[in-house]
Amino acid sequence: MTVYERGADPIDFEALAGAPCWIGVDMSTTTDLTAVVAAFRHSDDDERFVVLPHFFIPGDNVRARGERDGVPYPAWKDEGHLTATPGNVIDYRAVERHIRSLADRYDVREINFDPAYAQPVMGPLTDDGFPTATMRQGWVTQSPALNTLERAIVAGKFQHGGHPVLRWCFQNVAIHTDSAGNRTMHKGKSTDRIDGAVATWMAVSRAAANEQPTPSVLTGDNWQDYAAF
Repeated sequence: MTVYERGADPIDFEALAGAPCWIGVDMSTTTDLTAVVAAFRHSDDDERFVVLPHFFIPGDNVRARGERDGVPYPAWKDEGHLTATPGNVIDYRAVERHIRSLADRYDVREINFDPAYAQPVMGPLTDDGFPTATMRQGWVTQSPALNTLERAIVAGKFQHGGHPVLRWCFQNVAIHTDSAGNRTMHKGKSTDRIDGAVATWMAVSRAAANEQPTPSVLTGDNWQDYAAF
């Protein structure tokens, strides 16, 4: 985490206006944390990435949820780092609205979803022509993506602006390595949340893979069936 902290410099939001970005979405069950992370390639160094994360939790019993997870959800909510939607389940429309707002401000090239629980948000966006896709979560996709993300963090080329919820998610990450050297993220303990870290490797890996610009809204019947590697 000491190396991770090198990316805590403030983010110049004005410089990102209209820039290409790739979004990773780790949807949760209706009662847990959902993460949306937008990744940008730095204008002066295409091996440097800037990420803008945002999180969603149910609004009821925010303090109790924070005590359960051992983190200050109420303070993070007040500081604007996460959205607590009204009620005891996440309002998926709030997640959808946030993604649409990102598309209003930036040149969104891809919106990649963890297939689990994705449809309530992914469906309306797909219907409206946004460039949505599901992204496999197994080692075939994750292992090379983790290599890309790790290389950026270690090289000091991963700028996250010190976002506290994202930091907590990364702090919770444990890495499983199989006999062939393939790696995947998992939770260190059953109560830990790593949703932000998962959405980050999704977004950064797709930003890294897209060295050439692509249309911000793709057309064709096969786009939503695209499997990102």
